[in-house]
Amino acid sequence: MRRGWVPSSLVILMALIATVGCSPSAKVGSATFTAVEDTYTSKGSPSTVHGSFTELQASTSNTQHVYLKFVVSGIPVDAESVTATLRLWAEDSTPASFAVHQVPSTWSEETLVWKNQPTLGAMVGTKRGIKKNRYNDLPIAGITGFGSYALAITKRSSSSTTFRSSEATSNPPQLFLSWNDASSPRQSGTTVLRTSGSRSGQSPYATVETEAFPAGGTFDGGDFADDSSIWVDPSDPARSAVIADSKDPASGGIAVFDMAGKLLQFRPDGQIGNVDLRQGVALGGRRVVLVGANNRTNDTIGFWMLDPATRQLTPVTARDISTLSPNYGFCLYHSPTSGKVYAFVSQEGGGQFEQYELVDAGGRVDARRVRSFDIGSQSEGCVADDELGHLYVAEEEVGIWKYGAEPTAGAARSRVDLVGGHVVADVEGLTLAYGANGTGYLLASSQGDSAIAIYERAGGNAFVKRFSVAGNSGIDAVSETDGIDVTSANAGPGFEHGLLVAHDAANSGARTSNLKYVPLNQILDLTPPSTSSLSP
Repeated sequence: MRRGWVPSSLVILMALIATVGCSPSAKVGSATFTAVEDTYTSKGSPSTVHGSFTELQASTSNTQHVYLKFVVSGIPVDAESVTATLRLWAEDSTPASFAVHQVPSTWSEETLVWKNQPTLGAMVGTKRGIKKNRYNDLPIAGITGFGSYALAITKRSSSSTTFRSSEATSNPPQLFLSWNDASSPRQSGTTVLRTSGSRSGQSPYATVETEAFPAGGTFDGGDFADDSSIWVDPSDPARSAVIADSKDPASGGIAVFDMAGKLLQFRPDGQIGNVDLRQGVALGGRRVVLVGANNRTNDTIGFWMLDPATRQLTPVTARDISTLSPNYGFCLYHSPTSGKVYAFVSQEGGGQFEQYELVDAGGRVDARRVRSFDIGSQSEGCVADDELGHLYVAEEEVGIWKYGAEPTAGAARSRVDLVGGHVVADVEGLTLAYGANGTGYLLASSQGDSAIAIYERAGGNAFVKRFSVAGNSGIDAVSETDGIDVTSANAGPGFEHGLLVAHDAANSGARTSNLKYVPLNQILDLTPPSTSSLSP
């Protein structure tokens, strides 16, 4: 339903603050609009009007809603490819997810209260993680041109988050639009994606999504299954599996999904952060599929063995292996030089990074720290190149860095990309698509605009292109992506040419986020390595 999104010639005449960045010689235009009305409603004070308040309070969908109204005018009537971004100045930080809904525009900030608030309409945007004392950008859909647009904002956790209203002395809610005119070429930096194997002319799309995790507590639902690792069964690709995390502090753990997205196993082993795996790891006199992760419950790293026959996980950690505190991100590395396996762990709220050498302790996994360095600020996503010996790190608000992955590599690094280049903060998951003869690609999650950036794996990691994962036949589009994983190997029917697994924070119609499976040949043409003992 689009009842609240109809043009209104009366409100278009209302006073706006708009800056148009379009000139006859510049084919691309932009404008910024300030909210003409804003307020919030509260279940705790169902008859109180908050329209004159200088702050806006958002919390869970049944507790507090923020309402905003914008009037769009002055843009070219032939504007094409209009994109919209809601900008909110936050007074506090939170890792939680927010949802933006369209609502009817018939309400007034002078009379709106909990008892008479409009019903939430379709969700048109999401945002996971808010930073205080700055504008936070929330990309939204459905803004197409002239008219009055009303939005409601809810939060996926019980605590309240405060934004500035238009009654504040500075930094009011804003709606930023950009567009091409009818004669404009597409903006520079846009690359046409490969469409063979997908719907002609459209973005890549998921063909499978995972079932829900067992849920519990009052945790932010956007952090379920927000990291994953693909295991490819070399003898029967149809029996491949995806390992995923749950960061719920009350009922977190680690799970196994099959290639149809069905939940095969869930182990309530704690607040599992990021997961990774390697095939062919020597343990207890045999070669095993080793799965590892950081556990935020007690700031340790843990390990499991995946049984290829049953696709079940069994713990194989020798002891509680303590790490830096609080730990945050995790990835594995199998050295092509020494044959040793290492784990990398990052720090929540800081820039510390640690490297651990894994040790076979009588058929169980122990570890010892062999390296520590500082990347500057918080990072969660990382991935190591087991052939070229590189470690890639996503510094969330800064960009992507390449380090040496060997324990003697020190802190030397080179830049792959910066926020404002081809990625939008937060920069999150990183993964490698291995190709033949050292070729392939580095993929990076640009969470701030729900996109994925691709770079060459070889050389200086030249930028290739960006894409987003669209909705398809009842499977919603991917938004606010955190962790991603990829394989160029045959992962079974529908994924014979490889598989991308992406976290979807919003996951329309569900309580928690999930994973979307995308055939890799919708995105890349890539010949996998002829042989590999390890799965990246």
